[in-house]
Amino acid sequence: ILLGTLPFLVILMANHRGCSTTIPEESEWVRETNSFQKQLVVDGVRLRVLDAGEGPPVLLLHGFLDSSNTWRRVIPPLQDHFRVIALDLPGFGYSDKPHEPLSFVEYARVVVGVLDQLQIDQAFLVGNSMGGSVALRVAIDFPERVRGLVPIAAGTPRDEAEAFNAINLLKMRFVGEFCVHTMGPWVFERVWNSMLTEGNEISEGEI
Repeated sequence: ILLGTLPFLVILMANHRGCSTTIPEESEWVRETNSFQKQLVVDGVRLRVLDAGEGPPVLLLHGFLDSSNTWRRVIPPLQDHFRVIALDLPGFGYSDKPHEPLSFVEYARVVVGVLDQLQIDQAFLVGNSMGGSVALRVAIDFPERVRGLVPIAAGTPRDEAEAFNAINLLKMRFVGEFCVHTMGPWVFERVWNSMLTEGNEISEGEI
């Protein structure tokens, strides 16, 4: 009984604690984009934020299971004309992992909190997948803060009760981390390469 209960308790504890993440030294791709890496705290959650270039502000929001790293090839051409801000949303990348998953409404408040701390009144919001949904939620709840909107393959930005599904399973800390570390690279490589033209396969370093 004890041996059977121990794994259950480990999973339970893993799923009910928040986790703080140490923001690393600037990686090579951060240096290459001439980005300034910052740590902001919004509603008690530490966020990794990248800030590059000058001009009208553009805020980049990544998708589910992703981070600001996804924009590493987008930041350089944009920063010649814009002030480009990319953040790791709470629960992803090098930002803190809250006790519970955030709703789209809460993510929208985090985005506005980042704009407030950077003293930005309005910004162009560019969001991919889940990030696009967050961008839409910001536009719905805080339209005065949005100068322009570029949702890329965005879903519906609403919070509703869902049945138990694969996304909810991945939100569980222990299960999600196990799946990402064991199957993540294999899945990512095949999904990503299916979207690239022949001869441009993603490298092992990028995976």
